[in-house]
Amino acid sequence: APTLGLQEPPGAAWVARWADADAVVNPQYHAHVAEARTALRAQGRIELVGAFCEANGLEGALRSGMAGAKHLLQS
Repeated sequence: APTLGLQEPPGAAWVARWADADAVVNPQYHAHVAEARTALRAQGRIELVGAFCEANGLEGALRSGMAGAKHLLQS
């Protein structure tokens, strides 16, 4: 929690990994990710984060996770 600047531990977390998978990025890909995020947020305090949401690799995963945590803290 200190890395993200959180004052309390998360209430819940779930991680899914597919070791041999890469996101297939086409012209509509980022629009689909944005639609999925909007649909999940409508269900409550839930965020869709991961390298597949931004840019592949660790940098994309961190950027996405930080943005998701920030959104949750502001909601």
